[in-house]
Amino acid sequence: MAAIIAFDLDDTLYKEKDFVVSGRHAVAETIATSTGLDGDILRRVMAEGGDAFDALLGFLAAKGIRDYNIADVLEIYRSHRPDIKLDPDAETTLNELCRRGIDIALITDGRSATQRNKISALGLYRFFAPDRIYISGETGADKHTPLAYMNVANSAGAPRRLVYIGDNPAKDFVNANLAGWTTIMLRDSRGINIHRQNLRDMPSIYRPRFVIDKMTEILNLIH
Repeated sequence: MAAIIAFDLDDTLYKEKDFVVSGRHAVAETIATSTGLDGDILRRVMAEGGDAFDALLGFLAAKGIRDYNIADVLEIYRSHRPDIKLDPDAETTLNELCRRGIDIALITDGRSATQRNKISALGLYRFFAPDRIYISGETGADKHTPLAYMNVANSAGAPRRLVYIGDNPAKDFVNANLAGWTTIMLRDSRGINIHRQNLRDMPSIYRPRFVIDKMTEILNLIH
């Protein structure tokens, strides 16, 4: 049976920590340009603070600068063009799936502009057709609901094997499991993902069917 393979974005096709670094850099550079402060110092304040943006705003207030609030900083962070790269194993896998003619989709949670900027920066439009990209900020429902998975399934036409690959067991797999999909988790082997993968603490319906260490392993699971 032919398959449709849907991918998560953050911490699946690239490392989200790189987006965080990129976003903080954009915030630092924007504020440095408008205030004359040293951007490296602003980045260090964010890196060393418990809450990066609270630490930054506290630092600015101590300098007598009150031109920015949390909404301003978040807007810079969320709307910037990120400096991020597609994981090499992900690129190899997507290229091979496309070569094989396998239908692929993208299901991701987040604001439309933020996720679209990531998709563009990663060059993902060369792999995913426009009608195969499902962003919660555009569909109106995140992965805690079945909507995106239903959209992919409804687009399949004839019965097909449905596969979802993600990283976050708190939300990525439950609705896919309930709908009978094959679910695969990319293991965070270096412990650097934004969300932890505590499978032992998860109800069975939240757990993936398979766990892989490298994205290219799915090429042997999907035929």
